[in-house]
Amino acid sequence: MTDAALPPVARLLGWLLLRELDAATLASLETLRPALEAIGLSPPETDDLEELAAQYYAAFLDPTAGVPLVQSLHEGDGYEGEAARSVRAIADAAGLELDSELSHGSPADHLGVQLLLWADLATRDEEAAQEFTRRHLRWLSLRMAALPQPGFYADLLNATRSFLASLPPHPS
Repeated sequence: MTDAALPPVARLLGWLLLRELDAATLASLETLRPALEAIGLSPPETDDLEELAAQYYAAFLDPTAGVPLVQSLHEGDGYEGEAARSVRAIADAAGLELDSELSHGSPADHLGVQLLLWADLATRDEEAAQEFTRRHLRWLSLRMAALPQPGFYADLLNATRSFLASLPPHPS
């Protein structure tokens, strides 16, 4: 993947990680099929919203087996911990606004919000994007286990893992 392709991919992954699929989003995924397939995803095989909601819960919200997508939770700070404050400070310093509508009200250190912010940083300041990657996008690869249940969200998490591994600077 070229460096120019990274910000649009980050935006797509961030957008998907920030929402449970509803009928409108599910329909829009068909138009995004080429972009999804380029990153190893395809629209869900089911249009059963209850089944997709159950997959979302199992993937990200289940307290026993899910992978919460909030950095502060992985670092033991609870919601709105040091990572969230740091993300907000970086956004402020870069003159970027963390759009609450776009983030669906998620914390600043939710992986989806972080990917959207990284995409904006990457198009403005490569050095700032690399520092943001080091501070805020490596946590998940350290904590990410395979999801117990296959499906769209497990595939999304795997695509996100691959994307994060491709970002410079590469972990040593």
